[in-house]
Amino acid sequence: MKKIVSAILLTLMILQGIGFNYTAVYGNDRYVLFEENFDGLSDGSIPQGWISKEGTKLSTVGVKNGAFEIDARANTDNPTRILLPEYLGKFGNYMIEADITNLASNDKEVWNSLMFRIQNNDYPYYQMKVRKNTSESNGVEFAERNSLNACNVIKRTFFYEDLSGVKAYHYTVKAYDNKIQGWINNVPLIDIDTDGSYSTGGIGFQANGSAIRIDNIKITLLETPLTTLTKPEDSYTRVREAETKIVMAPSIITEIKNKKELRELISNGQAATAILTINKNLEVLANGTDYVFGTVSSMYELMKSKVIPAFRVSDSDSAKAISDYLKSNSIEDVFVISKKPELVKQARENYAFIRGIVEFDNVPSDTDINGLMLIRNITNSNISKIAVIPTEAATKSNIQYLQQRLITVWTKETIKNSDSEQKLITFHEMITAGSNGIVTNAPEKAMQALSIYNHDTTIVRTPFLIGHRGVPDLAPENTIEGSELAFKLGADMVENDIQLTKVGADGKQHLVIMHDDTIDRTTNGTGEIEGKTLEEIETYFVNKQFPNEYPSARIPTLDQYFQKFTGRDQVIFVEVKSDDPVTIDRYTELTKTMGADEHLVTISFKRDQLKRTKDQMPEMSIGYLCYGAANGDIYGSLRNDLWQVQKTNSSLMANYYGIDSKFLEASKHRGMNIWLWTFSDKASIKKYFKMGVCGMTTNCAQVFSDWAVDITTNQSRISMKKGEEKLLRANIKTYKGEAKEVVPDVVVLSGNNNIEVNGNSIKAKKSGVAFVMLRYTARLSDAEGDTYDIYTRPVRIQVGEDSVFRTGV
Repeated sequence: MKKIVSAILLTLMILQGIGFNYTAVYGNDRYVLFEENFDGLSDGSIPQGWISKEGTKLSTVGVKNGAFEIDARANTDNPTRILLPEYLGKFGNYMIEADITNLASNDKEVWNSLMFRIQNNDYPYYQMKVRKNTSESNGVEFAERNSLNACNVIKRTFFYEDLSGVKAYHYTVKAYDNKIQGWINNVPLIDIDTDGSYSTGGIGFQANGSAIRIDNIKITLLETPLTTLTKPEDSYTRVREAETKIVMAPSIITEIKNKKELRELISNGQAATAILTINKNLEVLANGTDYVFGTVSSMYELMKSKVIPAFRVSDSDSAKAISDYLKSNSIEDVFVISKKPELVKQARENYAFIRGIVEFDNVPSDTDINGLMLIRNITNSNISKIAVIPTEAATKSNIQYLQQRLITVWTKETIKNSDSEQKLITFHEMITAGSNGIVTNAPEKAMQALSIYNHDTTIVRTPFLIGHRGVPDLAPENTIEGSELAFKLGADMVENDIQLTKVGADGKQHLVIMHDDTIDRTTNGTGEIEGKTLEEIETYFVNKQFPNEYPSARIPTLDQYFQKFTGRDQVIFVEVKSDDPVTIDRYTELTKTMGADEHLVTISFKRDQLKRTKDQMPEMSIGYLCYGAANGDIYGSLRNDLWQVQKTNSSLMANYYGIDSKFLEASKHRGMNIWLWTFSDKASIKKYFKMGVCGMTTNCAQVFSDWAVDITTNQSRISMKKGEEKLLRANIKTYKGEAKEVVPDVVVLSGNNNIEVNGNSIKAKKSGVAFVMLRYTARLSDAEGDTYDIYTRPVRIQVGEDSVFRTGV
């Protein structure tokens, strides 16, 4: 046991606390105000000078086996609090340290806390609250318990892991004047300025619904003001965006083969992400060779906050080495990439902040749905969100198929020769196909290609349209009839909600489609769903909101829903409402039995249910519903939202309030899929549509119906003779599937000397090849500025000397 025990020393320290300048030195520790490790104290005792507050009695607090324990599991109405000796209240500029173990908890939301600047040996005071589920977005909170004993949370954040019942965590809080900082295990969590209401005050510990063990307490006087902490998000790369009018333009990724390339990349800012091949010794290699041109640590220092690193691994030892290094150095803005998916999984399991990328080299150009589902399954099962596919497989339909199932698609340029013109055309193929990222050895050429799109707001991936419970503006929500209408109006997906029934005559619980816990709001009945059997539920009509238009609409089962909509080119977002684990058991069983997983994405606010889904079907794509928002703090919010989705390998499905274009652009470089909910007014729909978000969940799918979603031309290759003129035409397709011929603008990509362009007319001038794209400016309404551009893929024009050449396909 080590304490400051001198009465003279204590008196002088108290005097210092009220204005005298005195420096106390105790052993190797300067300014130690209090220290206790409980060695030699008898079990059941409370150290001398400690002050017991509510919930403290011999059966709930006291020394035990060389530490101090608080058991507040029975005191559910109020926390159990105990304060350290009263003289500490004379100070306010101090550092508090303690090792705390969360022995047991009533549930994952309960917490323990370190209290400081306590007034009147009671309240108000400040506290660092730590929940059992510390890795949640509110796992750690800095809060004020005010004079009315009400809690005012000032800062919410998270720690990398949930509290373990067998592991001690080192808590640290520093307070100097109005600045407060907090750590767990030396990971900085809190750095805020208070209003300075409490400049001095006592120190204590509390538990709420939990049992904790406290050891190695140390209180040290702070002599100098605190400097601002470097927050983890400060190291996140601020990517230089391309000069383009494409919203959510593809991120540019390149591979680094030597240190010179890296320095040039950093200097020019031509790519968001740099791929570095590494070995188990954390040496950086030229890909495919053993040539070492740097170390992970030295290269990261060059890249830090300038370009996002993606470390490529090819063996288990390398995967372990890099994930250990990243974790021990708290490096968060980073990818691990491999052609061996299991290595990505290994790294991600070791350190969840790593973002996973799986490289698929051998995807044929004619890959079918089975091949695309294999990509989805492998990517998801190995805890990744990004799939890299070769150019030849990156058709618009293939990319959209994967994106609809929440896979971020990066396209790898596979041109073997160094022909500059061909590379440029290939980039336009990637861009107009809707790739989320371009992987290339010529990032400057990719930037050049993006600059071509400079006419108007350009959308190369129109947002996927998700009918929220169908189309509740026009039909009963969560019904077969409503979903059919949503698809007819142009929805790419329909979202529904599932609830679990009571055990029926067949001895089973069933899944039915219903948003609320009860049937009161939408049906002609009343009562909770979980209290009714399927036989009872089938007797009601979902006709309360549309009694005349849909008099016979029923509450569908999930089986019926699958039978109606699977087998089509449509996707269903299944939202899990119930907390009951049986819901997931029945859901995954039904999905497997009916072979419906190709059409499904599972979404929920309930992380435990998403985790249970992934445990039973690791190949399933999932979306985490939340209220994530940028609110001006782009990279702080990005870090928080990344962490939330990384833990379950899910896509972010956030309320659109607070999400802005800067947040979206920053998120795309991290491979995040952003799906926003729930749009009900046309002004908001138009605003976010023109931001190019991945998907939009809406109550009014009909708003989108007539908007142009795609543009195509039948003439991907055109042959002309010198002097010949042609009018180029294009077809647009709307969300609801209607096709219409339009007069496009012609954008010349190359071969400008070989053709002459006037509007949508081209005239052949000189033998050779030219490439063009057809552009159409679509409208959202008649209002000024309600326009956006869409482009066809490149069209090849061959100009010859005579009429041997003809229009081709």
